[in-house]
Amino acid sequence: MKRLHSGTAVVGLVAALTFASGASAAGYSIDQDFGSQGQDARYDRVITIAPDAKWVNVTRGETVKLIVAPSGQSFVWRFDTPAMMFDLSKVAPSGVLSGRRIDAYVTQLAKD
Repeated sequence: MKRLHSGTAVVGLVAALTFASGASAAGYSIDQDFGSQGQDARYDRVITIAPDAKWVNVTRGETVKLIVAPSGQSFVWRFDTPAMMFDLSKVAPSGVLSGRRIDAYVTQLAKD
């Protein structure tokens, strides 16, 4: 019986390492789930990021169009993430934030 449990543990470990290496090869780690890119025409609200902004406040599950002032460049992001805070430069298209760090603080929608 001991041998069966050892074999099961080895199979589980190999499977976990296989999935982890695939995520790592794609440039992600298992704990980096920041949501997903939204559609340009479908979003819940718009946030304009001022030149002196250091953060934005969003709600988990909402889709936001983020417009960077004064360039006017924008992107849409769905904040469907377990993260409570992350740097938007990790998800913004290249050049949109011009190397600036803007933290997204993600709150959970209050339950009634």
